[in-house]
Amino acid sequence: MKNNLYINILRWAYDKRFGGFTENELFQKFGISTDELKKWYLHVFRGAKDNEECLIGLINDGKGSFYCSLTARGLSAAVDYLNLEEAKKSSKRAEIIALIAIAIGIITSIVEIITRIYFK
Repeated sequence: MKNNLYINILRWAYDKRFGGFTENELFQKFGISTDELKKWYLHVFRGAKDNEECLIGLINDGKGSFYCSLTARGLSAAVDYLNLEEAKKSSKRAEIIALIAIAIGIITSIVEIITRIYFK
């Protein structure tokens, strides 16, 4: 569950990268209500002491409120994941095209053999 939650949070935060979000919005969106899940979130996404090493950093809006946004490391992780997903889709398409090409080659070979046998 935590692997899916990690990916879902990363993708959601990536989609909100321009407007930011609050941790309460994130907790409500993903049903993070237990202390165990909150500790996991804090450890995985905000665990580094240096804000730049975290996946999600806090931004002060100047009015005493803090908003969250992906850091450079978080953006990199999200883009890497999205690129990996696109590569998976592309490889599946390439595999289907290759199988079709092999099937056409086999059918063509069989037809050629049959025509040579009967029209010799």
